[in-house]
Amino acid sequence: MNSKTILFLLVSVLLSGCTGKAKEAVQTPTVTTGGTGTTPTGAVAVEETPAMCGWKCYGLLGRVKSVKYDTGGYLEFNSDGNLTKQATVWVLEDGSKHTHTVTNVYSSPNEYSSGGAYSYKIEYEKNTRSEIEQGGEYFRDRFTFDNSGRLIKSNPNVGFSALTIEYKYPSEKDKLPSMQTENGSDETGTYTNVDKFEYLKTDSRGNWTERKVDRKIAQTDEQEKKSIHTEILLEKREITYF
Repeated sequence: MNSKTILFLLVSVLLSGCTGKAKEAVQTPTVTTGGTGTTPTGAVAVEETPAMCGWKCYGLLGRVKSVKYDTGGYLEFNSDGNLTKQATVWVLEDGSKHTHTVTNVYSSPNEYSSGGAYSYKIEYEKNTRSEIEQGGEYFRDRFTFDNSGRLIKSNPNVGFSALTIEYKYPSEKDKLPSMQTENGSDETGTYTNVDKFEYLKTDSRGNWTERKVDRKIAQTDEQEKKSIHTEILLEKREITYF
């Protein structure tokens, strides 16, 4: 398996997340407990989760506790919205599966250690949240949001390789993206994956539980040889909430 294949598999579950107090430039909505409820006279209704929290870094709506994918991948969050566990499943060329699990331990809402070896700090700018590795190469995960709080771009930490994922929405009101474009590069070449989504099932919070993915993959190797192929995937997942 070449490094480009590993890179592609690594981002199939994607990203890392947490929450916390942002800088003054970031206006963080108050967390509510969910449900219909009522809003006091003169008050402005706010969303259920804070701006740029870990849940939103995964495009999740509401106070999610866990996400289990039909591939075996898994995400787990604490009640602050911090990602505490991530399992990524790789299917090797011989058909065997390899599962890589990482556990995050938080010393504060904006600081954590990952896998017992790396420590990270979370920093906020306007519409941008970064998780920055400390004491090493200062690799980072970067998440960019639009003015409606929707994830529009992510740059996952893949070491010295480059990876950018962009999300497009059908309209200003839609919470789920209709398309995702992933551009990556490493020492073996470059690739672009374009995914178009059709949502087949959603739950009561508006998160998808089943969707069809129409994927186009274009690759260029180190000898400038290009290849394009397409595939259609059916993705399923189970979500629990606090």
